Amino acid sequence: MDKITDTVMHTIVLSGSTFALPAGGFMPSRLSAELVAPGTEAAAERRVSYMESVGVLPYTALAVVGGVLARDGAERPFAGDVSNSIYFRFKLGSTLLSGSLLAALTVQLPAGYIVRSANVAPSDLLTLSSRRLSGPQSRGQLTAGTWSCATRTCTFTMDSHAAIYSGYLVVHFVVDNPTIPLRLQDTANRWSVAVSGQGDAATLAVLPAAMLDPGSIPSEQALYTPASAVLGRLSEISLTPTTFWQGSTRSWARIFFRTQQGWPGRVALQLTAPSSGFGFDARCSVEDLPAAYYRPEQSILGQSSSAEQGAQQATVRRLPKVEACQGVHVSSLQPSESNWLSDFYAPPGRLPSLMEIFAAGPLLEATTYAFAMLVRHGNSFRASEGAGFVLATYIHTETSWQLLDRSPGAMPLLPATAGESWSGYGLYELAAPDALHAVVVPRLPFAQTAQPAEAFPMSDSFLEFGVYGHRIVDTSRFFTVQCLSVQDVLIEISSLIFGGALQSMV
Repeated sequence: MDKITDTVMHTIVLSGSTFALPAGGFMPSRLSAELVAPGTEAAAERRVSYMESVGVLPYTALAVVGGVLARDGAERPFAGDVSNSIYFRFKLGSTLLSGSLLAALTVQLPAGYIVRSANVAPSDLLTLSSRRLSGPQSRGQLTAGTWSCATRTCTFTMDSHAAIYSGYLVVHFVVDNPTIPLRLQDTANRWSVAVSGQGDAATLAVLPAAMLDPGSIPSEQALYTPASAVLGRLSEISLTPTTFWQGSTRSWARIFFRTQQGWPGRVALQLTAPSSGFGFDARCSVEDLPAAYYRPEQSILGQSSSAEQGAQQATVRRLPKVEACQGVHVSSLQPSESNWLSDFYAPPGRLPSLMEIFAAGPLLEATTYAFAMLVRHGNSFRASEGAGFVLATYIHTETSWQLLDRSPGAMPLLPATAGESWSGYGLYELAAPDALHAVVVPRLPFAQTAQPAEAFPMSDSFLEFGVYGHRIVDTSRFFTVQCLSVQDVLIEISSLIFGGALQSMV
Protein backbone atom coordinates (compact mmCIF):
# COMPACT_ATOMS: atom_id res chain seq x y z
CA MET A 1 0.00 0.00 0.00
CA ASP A 2 1.34 3.41 -0.92
CA LYS A 3 1.90 5.94 1.81
CA ILE A 4 -1.05 8.11 2.64
CA THR A 5 -0.30 11.76 2.05
CA ASP A 6 -2.20 14.97 1.47
CA THR A 7 -2.72 13.91 -2.11
CA VAL A 8 -2.74 10.09 -1.86
CA MET A 9 -5.79 8.39 -0.32
CA HIS A 10 -7.02 4.79 -0.33
CA THR A 11 -10.51 3.34 -0.65
CA ILE A 12 -11.10 0.45 1.72
CA VAL A 13 -14.10 -1.82 1.04
CA LEU A 14 -15.44 -3.77 4.01
CA SER A 15 -17.86 -6.58 3.12
CA GLY A 16 -18.70 -10.20 3.62
CA SER A 17 -19.12 -12.16 6.83
CA THR A 18 -16.35 -10.21 8.53
CA PHE A 19 -18.40 -7.00 8.30
CA ALA A 20 -22.01 -8.02 8.97
CA LEU A 21 -24.48 -5.22 9.65
CA PRO A 22 -26.08 -5.11 13.13
CA ALA A 23 -29.15 -7.35 13.12
CA GLY A 24 -31.21 -4.74 14.94
CA GLY A 25 -30.42 -1.95 12.48
CA PHE A 26 -29.12 1.51 13.32
CA MET A 27 -29.87 5.19 12.75
CA PRO A 28 -27.68 7.36 10.43
CA SER A 29 -24.23 7.19 11.99
CA ARG A 30 -20.68 8.27 11.31
CA LEU A 31 -18.09 5.56 10.92
CA SER A 32 -14.73 5.92 12.65
CA ALA A 33 -11.31 4.57 11.78
CA GLU A 34 -8.03 4.36 13.66
CA LEU A 35 -4.73 4.29 11.83
CA VAL A 36 -1.62 2.99 13.65
CA ALA A 37 1.91 3.44 12.35
CA PRO A 38 3.58 0.11 11.51
CA GLY A 39 5.79 -1.25 14.24
CA THR A 40 4.24 0.90 16.99
CA GLU A 41 1.18 -1.24 17.79
CA ALA A 42 2.58 -2.22 21.23
CA ALA A 43 5.20 0.43 21.72
CA ALA A 44 4.99 3.10 24.34
CA GLU A 45 5.41 5.73 21.66
CA ARG A 46 2.42 4.40 19.72
CA ARG A 47 1.32 6.85 17.11
CA VAL A 48 -2.45 6.81 16.36
CA SER A 49 -4.53 8.76 13.89
CA TYR A 50 -8.32 8.73 14.56
CA MET A 51 -10.85 9.95 11.99
CA GLU A 52 -14.62 10.01 11.47
CA SER A 53 -16.38 9.60 8.14
CA VAL A 54 -17.83 12.55 6.27
CA GLY A 55 -20.42 12.76 3.53
CA VAL A 56 -23.25 10.22 3.26
CA LEU A 57 -24.08 8.57 6.59
CA PRO A 58 -25.01 4.86 6.44
CA TYR A 59 -28.10 3.41 8.16
CA THR A 60 -30.34 0.38 7.99
CA ALA A 61 -33.99 -0.07 9.02
CA LEU A 62 -34.53 -0.85 12.69
CA ALA A 63 -35.78 -4.38 13.29
CA VAL A 64 -39.06 -4.71 15.22
CA VAL A 65 -39.87 -7.79 17.30
CA GLY A 66 -43.16 -8.34 19.10
CA GLY A 67 -46.83 -8.60 18.42
CA VAL A 68 -50.37 -8.45 19.78
CA LEU A 69 -50.84 -9.92 23.25
CA ALA A 70 -52.67 -13.21 22.82
CA ARG A 71 -54.44 -13.36 26.19
CA ASP A 72 -55.51 -9.74 26.67
CA GLY A 73 -57.89 -7.39 24.93
CA ALA A 74 -60.04 -8.29 21.92
CA GLU A 75 -63.23 -8.03 23.99
CA ARG A 76 -64.95 -7.06 20.73
CA PRO A 77 -63.24 -9.32 18.18
CA PHE A 78 -65.85 -9.41 15.41
CA ALA A 79 -65.88 -7.61 12.09
CA GLY A 80 -67.60 -4.25 12.47
CA ASP A 81 -67.16 -4.06 16.25
CA VAL A 82 -66.18 -0.66 17.64
CA SER A 83 -64.04 0.40 20.61
CA ASN A 84 -62.08 -2.85 20.69
CA SER A 85 -58.92 -3.04 22.80
CA ILE A 86 -55.65 -4.34 21.36
CA TYR A 87 -52.47 -4.54 23.41
CA PHE A 88 -49.33 -4.20 21.30
CA ARG A 89 -45.97 -5.34 22.71
CA PHE A 90 -42.79 -4.69 20.75
CA LYS A 91 -39.16 -3.64 20.91
CA LEU A 92 -36.87 -1.80 18.52
CA GLY A 93 -33.59 -3.32 17.42
CA SER A 94 -31.63 -0.25 18.46
CA THR A 95 -31.98 2.79 20.73
CA LEU A 96 -33.90 5.72 19.23
CA LEU A 97 -32.72 9.15 20.39
CA SER A 98 -34.54 12.45 19.97
CA GLY A 99 -32.46 15.60 19.62
CA SER A 100 -33.15 19.15 18.54
CA LEU A 101 -35.15 17.58 15.72
CA LEU A 102 -37.81 15.42 17.32
CA ALA A 103 -37.69 11.70 16.60
CA ALA A 104 -40.92 9.75 16.08
CA LEU A 105 -42.25 6.22 15.98
CA THR A 106 -45.22 5.32 13.75
CA VAL A 107 -47.37 2.19 14.09
CA GLN A 108 -49.58 1.27 11.13
CA LEU A 109 -52.44 -1.22 11.51
CA PRO A 110 -53.90 -3.30 8.66
CA ALA A 111 -56.30 -1.65 6.21
CA GLY A 112 -59.84 -1.30 7.55
CA TYR A 113 -58.95 -0.42 11.14
CA ILE A 114 -59.74 3.00 12.58
CA VAL A 115 -57.62 3.88 15.62
CA ARG A 116 -59.45 5.92 18.25
CA SER A 117 -56.63 6.31 20.76
CA ALA A 118 -53.23 5.04 21.93
CA ASN A 119 -52.37 4.96 25.63
CA VAL A 120 -50.15 3.39 28.26
CA ALA A 121 -51.19 -0.22 28.92
CA PRO A 122 -52.15 -1.30 32.46
CA SER A 123 -49.58 -3.34 34.37
CA ASP A 124 -51.96 -6.16 35.39
CA LEU A 125 -52.46 -7.71 31.95
CA LEU A 126 -52.74 -11.50 31.99
CA THR A 127 -50.02 -12.05 29.41
CA LEU A 128 -47.60 -9.88 31.37
CA SER A 129 -48.08 -12.07 34.44
CA SER A 130 -46.26 -14.86 32.63
CA ARG A 131 -43.05 -15.94 34.28
CA ARG A 132 -41.21 -15.17 31.06
CA LEU A 133 -42.52 -11.60 31.06
CA SER A 134 -42.33 -10.79 34.76
CA GLY A 135 -39.47 -8.27 34.68
CA PRO A 136 -39.65 -4.51 34.12
CA GLN A 137 -37.89 -4.91 30.76
CA SER A 138 -41.01 -6.67 29.48
CA ARG A 139 -43.54 -3.87 30.01
CA GLY A 140 -41.96 -0.51 29.19
CA GLN A 141 -44.15 2.56 28.71
CA LEU A 142 -44.04 5.33 26.12
CA THR A 143 -44.50 8.50 28.18
CA ALA A 144 -41.85 11.01 27.06
CA GLY A 145 -43.85 12.28 24.11
CA THR A 146 -47.34 12.49 22.63
CA TRP A 147 -49.53 10.24 20.46
CA SER A 148 -51.48 11.41 17.43
CA CYS A 149 -53.73 9.04 15.45
CA ALA A 150 -55.41 9.28 12.05
CA THR A 151 -57.38 6.46 10.41
CA ARG A 152 -55.18 3.35 10.85
CA THR A 153 -51.91 5.07 11.77
CA CYS A 154 -50.63 6.32 15.15
CA THR A 155 -47.45 8.34 15.60
CA PHE A 156 -45.60 8.85 18.87
CA THR A 157 -43.58 12.07 18.67
CA MET A 158 -40.80 12.04 21.24
CA ASP A 159 -39.89 14.93 23.48
CA SER A 160 -36.59 16.70 22.84
CA HIS A 161 -33.59 14.69 24.11
CA ALA A 162 -35.81 11.71 25.06
CA ALA A 163 -34.81 8.14 24.32
CA ILE A 164 -36.55 4.85 23.48
CA TYR A 165 -34.16 2.11 24.50
CA SER A 166 -34.04 -1.33 22.97
CA GLY A 167 -36.41 -3.02 25.41
CA TYR A 168 -40.00 -4.20 25.22
CA LEU A 169 -42.81 -1.61 25.24
CA VAL A 170 -46.57 -2.17 25.63
CA VAL A 171 -49.19 0.14 24.09
CA HIS A 172 -52.99 0.01 24.44
CA PHE A 173 -54.81 0.79 21.18
CA VAL A 174 -58.58 1.39 21.09
CA VAL A 175 -59.79 0.61 17.57
CA ASP A 176 -62.84 0.14 15.39
CA ASN A 177 -62.45 -3.21 13.63
CA PRO A 178 -62.59 -3.64 9.85
CA THR A 179 -66.08 -4.32 8.52
CA ILE A 180 -64.99 -7.62 6.97
CA PRO A 181 -63.22 -10.52 8.75
CA LEU A 182 -59.43 -10.81 8.59
CA ARG A 183 -57.75 -14.14 9.17
CA LEU A 184 -54.59 -14.13 11.22
CA GLN A 185 -52.50 -15.49 8.37
CA ASP A 186 -53.85 -13.11 5.70
CA THR A 187 -51.01 -11.17 4.07
CA ALA A 188 -53.12 -8.01 4.40
CA ASN A 189 -53.36 -8.52 8.18
CA ARG A 190 -49.92 -7.21 9.10
CA TRP A 191 -48.70 -4.48 11.44
CA SER A 192 -45.66 -2.33 10.70
CA VAL A 193 -43.50 0.11 12.65
CA ALA A 194 -41.47 2.96 11.15
CA VAL A 195 -39.12 5.37 12.90
CA SER A 196 -37.70 8.75 12.04
CA GLY A 197 -34.76 10.29 13.81
CA GLN A 198 -31.72 12.47 13.38
CA GLY A 199 -28.96 10.17 14.49
CA ASP A 200 -25.66 11.83 13.55
CA ALA A 201 -27.24 13.59 10.58
CA ALA A 202 -28.20 17.25 10.31
CA THR A 203 -31.74 16.41 9.16
CA LEU A 204 -34.37 13.84 10.09
CA ALA A 205 -34.07 10.47 8.40
CA VAL A 206 -37.26 8.47 7.84
CA LEU A 207 -36.30 4.80 7.90
CA PRO A 208 -38.27 2.18 5.95
CA ALA A 209 -41.15 0.57 7.85
CA ALA A 210 -40.46 -2.86 9.34
CA MET A 211 -43.14 -5.53 9.30
CA LEU A 212 -43.83 -7.10 12.65
CA ASP A 213 -41.80 -10.20 13.50
CA PRO A 214 -43.13 -12.33 16.38
CA GLY A 215 -39.61 -13.41 17.26
CA SER A 216 -37.59 -16.56 16.88
CA ILE A 217 -38.30 -18.08 20.31
CA PRO A 218 -40.99 -20.79 19.84
CA SER A 219 -42.32 -20.40 23.37
CA GLU A 220 -43.17 -16.75 22.69
CA GLN A 221 -45.77 -17.80 20.12
CA ALA A 222 -48.18 -18.63 22.94
CA LEU A 223 -47.85 -15.10 24.31
CA TYR A 224 -48.40 -12.93 21.27
CA THR A 225 -49.13 -13.09 17.57
CA PRO A 226 -47.99 -10.85 14.67
CA ALA A 227 -51.52 -9.50 14.22
CA SER A 228 -55.05 -9.68 15.61
CA ALA A 229 -57.64 -11.87 13.88
CA VAL A 230 -60.91 -10.13 13.04
CA LEU A 231 -63.52 -12.85 13.52
CA GLY A 232 -66.60 -13.68 11.52
CA ARG A 233 -69.90 -14.32 13.28
CA LEU A 234 -71.66 -17.66 13.40
CA SER A 235 -75.35 -16.94 12.94
CA GLU A 236 -78.65 -18.85 13.15
CA ILE A 237 -77.11 -20.82 15.99
CA SER A 238 -79.00 -23.07 18.39
CA LEU A 239 -78.33 -25.94 20.79
CA THR A 240 -81.37 -28.00 21.78
CA PRO A 241 -80.98 -30.97 24.17
CA THR A 242 -83.21 -34.03 24.36
CA THR A 243 -83.59 -33.70 28.13
CA PHE A 244 -83.31 -30.91 30.68
CA TRP A 245 -83.30 -33.24 33.69
CA GLN A 246 -80.19 -33.03 35.84
CA GLY A 247 -80.62 -36.64 36.90
CA SER A 248 -80.08 -37.77 33.32
CA THR A 249 -76.31 -38.00 33.15
CA ARG A 250 -76.23 -37.59 29.37
CA SER A 251 -78.24 -35.75 26.74
CA TRP A 252 -77.99 -35.69 22.98
CA ALA A 253 -78.01 -32.08 21.80
CA ARG A 254 -78.84 -30.85 18.33
CA ILE A 255 -76.67 -27.99 17.07
CA PHE A 256 -77.31 -25.68 14.13
CA PHE A 257 -74.99 -22.90 12.95
CA ARG A 258 -74.38 -20.79 9.86
CA THR A 259 -70.85 -19.86 8.83
CA GLN A 260 -69.68 -16.46 7.67
CA GLN A 261 -66.31 -17.59 6.32
CA GLY A 262 -65.21 -20.77 4.60
CA TRP A 263 -61.98 -22.76 4.33
CA PRO A 264 -60.88 -25.37 1.76
CA GLY A 265 -58.68 -27.47 4.08
CA ARG A 266 -58.91 -29.12 7.50
CA VAL A 267 -61.21 -27.47 10.03
CA ALA A 268 -62.13 -27.87 13.67
CA LEU A 269 -65.13 -26.95 15.80
CA GLN A 270 -64.73 -26.08 19.46
CA LEU A 271 -67.72 -26.08 21.81
CA THR A 272 -67.17 -24.50 25.24
CA ALA A 273 -69.52 -25.56 28.04
CA PRO A 274 -70.71 -23.24 30.84
CA SER A 275 -68.61 -23.16 33.99
CA SER A 276 -71.05 -25.34 35.97
CA GLY A 277 -73.31 -28.30 35.30
CA PHE A 278 -72.01 -29.53 31.95
CA GLY A 279 -69.07 -31.30 30.37
CA PHE A 280 -67.99 -33.80 27.74
CA ASP A 281 -66.49 -37.27 27.57
CA ALA A 282 -62.78 -37.50 26.82
CA ARG A 283 -63.74 -39.43 23.68
CA CYS A 284 -66.80 -37.45 22.68
CA SER A 285 -69.57 -38.57 20.35
CA VAL A 286 -70.79 -36.74 17.23
CA GLU A 287 -73.55 -37.93 14.88
CA ASP A 288 -75.62 -36.69 11.97
CA LEU A 289 -79.21 -35.66 12.61
CA PRO A 290 -82.05 -37.63 11.01
CA ALA A 291 -82.03 -37.28 7.23
CA ALA A 292 -85.13 -35.06 7.24
CA TYR A 293 -83.14 -32.22 8.80
CA TYR A 294 -80.88 -32.00 5.76
CA ARG A 295 -83.65 -31.53 3.23
CA PRO A 296 -83.79 -28.16 1.40
CA GLU A 297 -86.21 -25.66 2.88
CA GLN A 298 -89.76 -25.96 1.61
CA SER A 299 -92.25 -23.24 0.84
CA ILE A 300 -95.71 -23.12 2.41
CA LEU A 301 -97.15 -24.92 -0.63
CA GLY A 302 -94.59 -27.71 -0.32
CA GLN A 303 -92.61 -26.65 -3.40
CA SER A 304 -88.97 -25.73 -3.48
CA SER A 305 -88.45 -22.19 -2.32
CA SER A 306 -86.89 -19.57 -4.57
CA ALA A 307 -83.83 -19.58 -2.31
CA GLU A 308 -83.40 -23.31 -2.92
CA GLN A 309 -83.63 -22.95 -6.68
CA GLY A 310 -80.53 -20.81 -7.00
CA ALA A 311 -78.69 -20.58 -3.71
CA GLN A 312 -76.98 -23.19 -1.57
CA GLN A 313 -77.79 -21.37 1.68
CA ALA A 314 -81.30 -22.91 1.60
CA THR A 315 -79.80 -26.33 2.37
CA VAL A 316 -78.77 -27.56 5.81
CA ARG A 317 -75.56 -29.57 5.42
CA ARG A 318 -73.84 -32.30 7.36
CA LEU A 319 -70.43 -31.61 8.85
CA PRO A 320 -67.46 -32.51 6.66
CA LYS A 321 -65.99 -35.94 7.38
CA VAL A 322 -65.23 -36.07 11.12
CA GLU A 323 -61.71 -37.35 11.82
CA ALA A 324 -61.73 -37.18 15.62
CA CYS A 325 -63.60 -35.80 18.61
CA GLN A 326 -62.11 -35.16 22.03
CA GLY A 327 -63.11 -33.60 25.32
CA VAL A 328 -60.30 -31.54 26.87
CA HIS A 329 -59.71 -29.20 29.80
CA VAL A 330 -57.25 -26.93 27.95
CA SER A 331 -57.61 -26.13 24.25
CA SER A 332 -55.30 -27.99 21.90
CA LEU A 333 -56.22 -25.53 19.13
CA GLN A 334 -54.45 -22.60 20.80
CA PRO A 335 -50.82 -22.79 21.98
CA SER A 336 -50.56 -23.19 25.72
CA GLU A 337 -47.95 -21.31 27.71
CA SER A 338 -47.23 -24.25 29.97
CA ASN A 339 -48.20 -27.87 30.47
CA TRP A 340 -49.14 -27.15 34.09
CA LEU A 341 -52.38 -25.56 32.86
CA SER A 342 -53.77 -29.01 32.07
CA ASP A 343 -53.28 -30.13 35.67
CA PHE A 344 -54.72 -26.88 37.04
CA TYR A 345 -57.94 -27.13 35.03
CA ALA A 346 -58.34 -30.89 35.42
CA PRO A 347 -58.76 -31.72 39.11
CA PRO A 348 -60.08 -35.21 39.89
CA GLY A 349 -63.72 -35.64 38.97
CA ARG A 350 -64.07 -32.53 36.79
CA LEU A 351 -65.48 -33.15 33.32
CA PRO A 352 -63.69 -31.70 30.30
CA SER A 353 -65.28 -28.33 29.48
CA LEU A 354 -64.16 -28.15 25.85
CA MET A 355 -65.23 -30.37 22.99
CA GLU A 356 -63.06 -30.30 19.86
CA ILE A 357 -64.25 -31.85 16.59
CA PHE A 358 -61.65 -32.28 13.84
CA ALA A 359 -62.97 -32.58 10.27
CA ALA A 360 -61.38 -33.07 6.86
CA GLY A 361 -63.09 -30.01 5.35
CA PRO A 362 -63.96 -28.04 3.39
CA LEU A 363 -66.19 -25.67 5.34
CA LEU A 364 -68.32 -23.53 3.03
CA GLU A 365 -68.98 -19.86 3.64
CA ALA A 366 -72.53 -18.59 4.32
CA THR A 367 -73.74 -22.17 4.81
CA THR A 368 -75.87 -23.80 7.51
CA TYR A 369 -74.61 -26.99 9.19
CA ALA A 370 -76.22 -29.29 11.74
CA PHE A 371 -75.07 -32.20 13.89
CA ALA A 372 -75.81 -33.99 17.16
CA MET A 373 -73.39 -34.44 20.05
CA LEU A 374 -73.46 -35.96 23.53
CA VAL A 375 -73.37 -33.63 26.56
CA ARG A 376 -72.67 -34.83 30.11
CA HIS A 377 -74.76 -33.44 32.99
CA GLY A 378 -73.22 -32.68 36.36
CA ASN A 379 -74.79 -32.00 39.74
CA SER A 380 -73.36 -28.49 40.09
CA PHE A 381 -75.55 -26.52 37.68
CA ARG A 382 -76.11 -22.89 38.64
CA ALA A 383 -78.06 -20.50 36.42
CA SER A 384 -76.06 -17.40 35.53
CA GLU A 385 -77.31 -14.70 33.20
CA GLY A 386 -75.28 -14.54 29.99
CA ALA A 387 -73.62 -17.92 30.58
CA GLY A 388 -74.05 -20.75 28.11
CA PHE A 389 -72.41 -22.83 25.39
CA VAL A 390 -70.16 -21.05 22.88
CA LEU A 391 -69.26 -22.45 19.46
CA ALA A 392 -66.20 -21.52 17.36
CA THR A 393 -64.68 -22.71 14.08
CA TYR A 394 -60.93 -23.08 13.47
CA ILE A 395 -58.87 -23.60 10.32
CA HIS A 396 -55.58 -25.47 9.98
CA THR A 397 -52.68 -23.56 8.42
CA GLU A 398 -49.15 -24.74 7.75
CA THR A 399 -48.04 -24.02 11.30
CA SER A 400 -51.06 -23.90 13.60
CA TRP A 401 -54.81 -23.77 14.14
CA GLN A 402 -56.37 -20.31 13.74
CA LEU A 403 -59.74 -19.02 14.95
CA LEU A 404 -62.14 -18.26 12.07
CA ASP A 405 -65.77 -17.64 13.20
CA ARG A 406 -67.40 -17.67 16.63
CA SER A 407 -70.85 -17.35 18.11
CA PRO A 408 -71.21 -13.76 19.37
CA GLY A 409 -72.71 -14.97 22.65
CA ALA A 410 -74.22 -17.96 24.39
CA MET A 411 -76.04 -20.36 22.08
CA PRO A 412 -79.84 -20.20 22.48
CA LEU A 413 -82.18 -23.17 22.56
CA LEU A 414 -83.82 -21.84 19.41
CA PRO A 415 -83.42 -18.61 17.41
CA ALA A 416 -86.72 -17.49 18.99
CA THR A 417 -85.19 -17.54 22.49
CA ALA A 418 -82.02 -15.63 21.58
CA GLY A 419 -83.22 -12.38 23.15
CA GLU A 420 -84.12 -13.84 26.53
CA SER A 421 -82.10 -13.27 29.71
CA TRP A 422 -81.38 -17.02 29.86
CA SER A 423 -81.77 -18.14 26.28
CA GLY A 424 -80.02 -21.48 26.41
CA TYR A 425 -79.70 -24.90 27.91
CA GLY A 426 -80.49 -25.24 31.64
CA LEU A 427 -81.09 -28.17 34.01
CA TYR A 428 -83.90 -29.07 36.40
CA GLU A 429 -83.70 -31.25 39.47
CA LEU A 430 -86.96 -33.15 38.87
CA ALA A 431 -88.21 -34.97 35.82
CA ALA A 432 -91.78 -34.78 34.50
CA PRO A 433 -94.08 -37.83 34.18
CA ASP A 434 -93.92 -39.49 30.79
CA ALA A 435 -97.61 -38.86 30.27
CA LEU A 436 -97.29 -35.08 30.39
CA HIS A 437 -97.31 -33.89 26.79
CA ALA A 438 -98.73 -31.22 24.52
CA VAL A 439 -99.67 -31.08 20.85
CA VAL A 440 -98.83 -28.04 18.70
CA VAL A 441 -100.94 -26.86 15.73
CA PRO A 442 -100.52 -25.69 13.04
CA ARG A 443 -97.32 -27.35 11.86
CA LEU A 444 -96.05 -24.62 9.56
CA PRO A 445 -92.91 -22.71 10.53
CA PHE A 446 -93.36 -19.44 12.36
CA ALA A 447 -90.90 -17.85 9.89
CA GLN A 448 -93.44 -18.50 7.11
CA THR A 449 -96.69 -17.75 8.89
CA ALA A 450 -95.57 -15.02 11.35
CA GLN A 451 -98.33 -16.40 13.58
CA PRO A 452 -97.84 -18.21 16.90
CA ALA A 453 -98.99 -21.80 17.01
CA GLU A 454 -101.26 -23.14 19.76
CA ALA A 455 -100.05 -25.89 22.07
CA PHE A 456 -102.88 -27.93 23.59
CA PRO A 457 -101.91 -29.77 26.81
CA MET A 458 -102.79 -33.46 27.00
CA SER A 459 -102.91 -33.38 30.79
CA ASP A 460 -104.82 -31.36 33.40
CA SER A 461 -102.15 -31.75 36.04
CA PHE A 462 -100.33 -28.46 35.58
CA LEU A 463 -101.11 -24.76 35.70
CA GLU A 464 -98.04 -23.03 34.32
CA PHE A 465 -94.53 -23.70 33.14
CA GLY A 466 -91.84 -22.03 31.09
CA VAL A 467 -88.48 -22.22 29.42
CA TYR A 468 -85.46 -20.54 30.95
CA GLY A 469 -86.06 -16.90 30.14
CA HIS A 470 -89.76 -17.51 29.33
CA ARG A 471 -92.96 -17.50 31.33
CA ILE A 472 -95.69 -19.32 29.46
CA VAL A 473 -99.00 -19.38 31.31
CA ASP A 474 -101.83 -21.78 30.55
CA THR A 475 -104.90 -19.72 29.57
CA SER A 476 -108.19 -21.50 28.84
CA ARG A 477 -106.33 -24.78 28.65
CA PHE A 478 -103.89 -23.73 25.92
CA PHE A 479 -100.78 -21.63 25.57
CA THR A 480 -98.95 -20.07 22.62
CA VAL A 481 -95.46 -20.90 21.36
CA GLN A 482 -93.52 -20.34 18.17
CA CYS A 483 -93.67 -23.42 15.96
CA LEU A 484 -90.35 -23.46 14.14
CA SER A 485 -90.47 -26.74 12.20
CA VAL A 486 -92.35 -28.05 9.19
CA GLN A 487 -92.51 -31.47 10.82
CA ASP A 488 -94.74 -32.76 13.62
CA VAL A 489 -93.79 -31.10 16.87
CA LEU A 490 -94.04 -32.66 20.29
CA ILE A 491 -93.67 -30.34 23.25
CA GLU A 492 -92.62 -32.27 26.32
CA ILE A 493 -92.90 -30.71 29.76
CA SER A 494 -89.80 -31.73 31.69
CA SER A 495 -90.90 -30.59 35.13
CA LEU A 496 -94.11 -30.11 37.10
CA ILE A 497 -92.56 -27.53 39.39
CA PHE A 498 -92.74 -23.81 38.67
CA GLY A 499 -90.26 -22.86 35.97
CA GLY A 500 -90.36 -26.30 34.34
CA ALA A 501 -88.63 -26.63 31.00
CA LEU A 502 -90.15 -26.57 27.54
CA GLN A 503 -88.51 -28.90 25.05
CA SER A 504 -89.00 -29.11 21.32
CA MET A 505 -88.65 -32.63 19.89
CA VAL A 506 -88.88 -32.74 16.10
